[in-house]
Amino acid sequence: MGIAFRIARGFFLSAGLILLFTGTLKLASVLWDASEAQRIDAIFGVQYSSVLFVVGMLETSIGVHCLFSRRTERKLTCVLAFSFACVVYRLGLIWIGEVAPCNCMGAFRAILSWLAKHEANLAGGFLAFLVLGSNGCLLLRLLERKDRERPPLKRPRPLASPASTRTGRLPTDCLGVRDDRPGCQPR
Repeated sequence: MGIAFRIARGFFLSAGLILLFTGTLKLASVLWDASEAQRIDAIFGVQYSSVLFVVGMLETSIGVHCLFSRRTERKLTCVLAFSFACVVYRLGLIWIGEVAPCNCMGAFRAILSWLAKHEANLAGGFLAFLVLGSNGCLLLRLLERKDRERPPLKRPRPLASPASTRTGRLPTDCLGVRDDRPGCQPR
């Protein structure tokens, strides 16, 4: 196993755990927090609880896929596409002027008091980890594939001896026999 495989395996393990944790919190928030049901999402124009439910299901399924699937390219595609969509959503919120802290953990901010203080930083850190890690794994995969496609190095031809330059052929005693004379290279 190469270093690229070990790095990718570690990334997918940690990304799967992060996505499973945050997705479960979103789904539980939808089920137990009635205050989110009335709020309208600024980007999609639907109830925020619907957005949380869909995103929570996506995060949970991608997290389970990252933890239990063996298909590295599919895991990489899922994490890369999901993290890119989250970045686009956040940029859209900033574009329209929604600069309020992220409310993606819902009711669990009240239960986990430390989470309420650092929710925006944690969400941004998780997102940065997913974006940078998936792009790093993609780069490693591309470099690994490029190395596999490179043709093997050719073995250099033996140097011609002074005798072969005159006659145009190698001396007969140099063909497979170890000889220490100049012009005869051992094999």
